[in-house]
Amino acid sequence: MKKIMKTAYLFVLILGAFMFTGCEDWFDVSSDIDAKEDDLYKTENGYFDALIGVYAKMAGTSLYGDQMTISTMDLLAYSYVLRDGAPEIYTSFANFDYKTADTEKVIASIWEGMYNAIANDNKLLERLENADRKIFDDDNYDLIKGEALALRAYLHFDLLRMFGPSKALDKGEKCIPYVTTFGQGNTAYSTFDQVIEKVLADIDAAIPLFDKDPIWTPMETPSNVYLVNRKVRMNAFSVRALRARVMLYAGKTDSEVYDFVSELMDTLQTNINYPRLTTSPQDIDKDKIISGELLFGLYVDKLSNVASGYFPSVTTSKELGSTKEKLDVIFEADKYKMSDVRYELLFVTEEGLPRMRKFRQEQTDNQRSRNQMPMLRLSEMYYIAAETAPDVETALVYINAIRTARSLLGVELNTKEEVISYLDTEYRREMLAEGQIFYRYKYRNLENIPDCEIKIADKLSEVYRFPLPQQEQEWGQK
Repeated sequence: MKKIMKTAYLFVLILGAFMFTGCEDWFDVSSDIDAKEDDLYKTENGYFDALIGVYAKMAGTSLYGDQMTISTMDLLAYSYVLRDGAPEIYTSFANFDYKTADTEKVIASIWEGMYNAIANDNKLLERLENADRKIFDDDNYDLIKGEALALRAYLHFDLLRMFGPSKALDKGEKCIPYVTTFGQGNTAYSTFDQVIEKVLADIDAAIPLFDKDPIWTPMETPSNVYLVNRKVRMNAFSVRALRARVMLYAGKTDSEVYDFVSELMDTLQTNINYPRLTTSPQDIDKDKIISGELLFGLYVDKLSNVASGYFPSVTTSKELGSTKEKLDVIFEADKYKMSDVRYELLFVTEEGLPRMRKFRQEQTDNQRSRNQMPMLRLSEMYYIAAETAPDVETALVYINAIRTARSLLGVELNTKEEVISYLDTEYRREMLAEGQIFYRYKYRNLENIPDCEIKIADKLSEVYRFPLPQQEQEWGQK
C-alpha cells in the first residue's frame, strides 16, 4: 500500500482544548516538522491529544460519522426506501454497483480514511514504546496504549469486513494489509485468517492494559479532563465486547464464543459501571440511541447536520426514508400485536411519512446521548450469547431480556435455526443506521437480502466485498 503510505500516512496533532468539544479542526503534520511532534510528546497530555486525534479521525463523515454508519453501509443493507429522484450514488450502492465514479470515490475515501487513522494510531504506539514513563500519572500509560491497540484492532477488523471475504467465502486469498508500523514502506497483505489472528493479538495485548481502568471502580468526576466519558471510550468492557464480535464473525466454535461472552457478562454484572439494559423503555424518547447501553461510542461533531440532511422533516429526494409498510415488517407489528418502543419512539410521522429521529439532536434529548454514534452495544452481546448458547432455552433467556427492555412480550422459538433467523431481524431493529446490518448479512452469507429484489445468489463475493481502490490496485503489495 505504497501510495497510501506516501499520501495519507501523516501524523495528526490535535489541540487538547477543542478535542473534548468534538471539533475536527485537526491538521496533518509531515516529517519535515518533527520538532513540533517532539514537543507534543513531552507531556502526558500530548499523548492523550494524539489518542483523541484517532477518535476524531474515526468520527469524520467519510468514516463512522456518516458513510460507514448512516448512509453507505445501510444503503447496502436496504434499511431505507429511496424517494423519487434519489441521487444516483444512492441507487448505485443499492444496486451493489461499486464501479461508478461516485461509488469508487466513496470507497476510496473510506479506505484512505481508515488507514490514515491507523497511521496516526501507529505513530502514537511507536512513540509510546520510547516514552519516558515518568511523565505519566498513575496507570495512564497503560490506558493510552490499551486504547490505541484496541482501536487498531477495531479499524482493521472493519476493513476486513468491507474489503475481505466472509468466512464462508474465504479461499485463503490475501485481502488487506494489517499495518502495525508508521512509515512509508509497504505492508504485505494478509489473508482472512491472518487478519483475524492479528486483530485478536492486538485485543489480547490490550485487555491486561485495562486492568486498572477507572471503569472498574465507582467513578467520580475525574480531575483529569482526558479521563471523562470513560463509559463510551474504548475501555475494559468494550475491548472484550469487540473480541466477542470478532470471534463470532471469524467462525470460532459456538462453545468458545459462548464461554467468552457469557463470562464477560457474568463478570461485569457485579460492576457498578456495567451498562445494563434499560428498565424504563419510555425514556428512549429522550435518549434515542439508548446511550446507557453503549459499550463504545464516538462523539460526532455536528451530527445534527448529518442527520438533518438524511432525515429531514419534509420530503426531499436526498432523504433516506421509509414507509409504514416497511417498518411494520421490520418491527413485526402485525405478528406481535404490540408496539416495539424502538418503532414507537424512534420514528415520527411528517407529511404522512414515517421519518427516523434517532440521530436528530433535539432540545429534549438527554445530554449524554447528544452527538453519539453507537459503535458497540450491550444488546449485541446478548445477541451473540443467544446465537452461540448451548440450547434454545438458554438462547431465549437472552433474547427475551432484550424484548422486555423494548416493551415486548417474550417470544417462543423452538430450534437453533429459528433463533438465528430471529436474530437477523433483531439486528435490523436495534442497529438501524449504525452500519452493522450489512455485516450481519455478510457474516450469514445470505443469498437474499430483505427488501432487495436483486438476485445476488450467483454473485455473493461481488456484493459482499468492496473492490480495492484503483490506486491501491496499482501500488499495493500483495
